[in-house]
Amino acid sequence: MRKRLAVALVLLALTLAVVGCATPQASTAPPVAEEKASFDAVTLYEKAASATWTVLVNTVDGWWAKGSGFSVRKPTQVLTAYHVVKDYKEFRLVDWTGYVTYTAKVVRFDKDADVALLEITDGPKLTAYLTLADNRPKVGEEVALISSPITNPEKAMGFIPSVLTTGRVAKYSNNYLVTEAFATHGSSGGAVIDNQGNVAGLEVALTGVESGFTLAVPASVLVSFLAGK
Repeated sequence: MRKRLAVALVLLALTLAVVGCATPQASTAPPVAEEKASFDAVTLYEKAASATWTVLVNTVDGWWAKGSGFSVRKPTQVLTAYHVVKDYKEFRLVDWTGYVTYTAKVVRFDKDADVALLEITDGPKLTAYLTLADNRPKVGEEVALISSPITNPEKAMGFIPSVLTTGRVAKYSNNYLVTEAFATHGSSGGAVIDNQGNVAGLEVALTGVESGFTLAVPASVLVSFLAGK
């Protein structure tokens, strides 16, 4: 698994060169020794990756990679961003290995919150899922984003499954969790993971390549969404 993480991170570096995205500048905040000791990216990846997905949509040109998602509360229940699925009717989910594919359907969405719920309808038995965080991470704390970057937005099926990036929580603004964890094409719907391995948010947008910030819907909003509120 550690070798897989190393390979994924190398592939992500290559991805950034392909899509032409600039790498955000590192935080200028001084390192906090206690926080580093409690944040283990490799362990978080091992815990969370098997519950993450690449979302494929059926277009007139065939199946295309469109975004990311993650199982939450039960293996067949997958959250993603609404804008990933809004214009399509048929969906497939590719698991974190990049080889196993499942069929899914949209069962609920919130356009304003930019959140959608997919239900897996067939495929091999699943066991992995993530838990939503009870407490939001503090500003300055490190988080991880697990998503599936698209290597070429103009090429169907061009994606890297379950890539992890890390960064600090920058702030909370307009009901969004704002982080420095790098995101790119295909990251929408990815899980923002806290240092306990729980979902702190769902990535939905970039604030701009130059700024290096990403926006995520906080776990509290996801809890309300799943409860039907």
